[in-house]
Amino acid sequence: MSDLASIAALPPMPVVGGVPTIAAPPEEARRLAQAKLRATLKELTAAGATAGGEVCDPDPMRAVQDAVGRQEFDEIIVSTLPARLSRWLHQDLPARLGRKFHLPVTHVAAKDV
Repeated sequence: MSDLASIAALPPMPVVGGVPTIAAPPEEARRLAQAKLRATLKELTAAGATAGGEVCDPDPMRAVQDAVGRQEFDEIIVSTLPARLSRWLHQDLPARLGRKFHLPVTHVAAKDV
């Protein structure tokens, strides 16, 4: 039987969608998400787009609830992993968002490679 220290020392193996990691504390996850958002917004701005964003609650229903409580929206756009991998699609997130917030919902799935 191996101990956790020897397992944690193994390099991560690539999988579809990226390299799995051991869950970080919420503060670290938020910091990483904020860094990724900044980098993405910088790329979009460099490409000529006007874009904004914020790091929200990790639960998508709560994140949308918070957003619609602060400003008005015409539509919700949900971007997910491909259907075979998406937990949000297995939970019927787009339909649930539409029912709860009475807004049109557009679903965009990443290409399955």
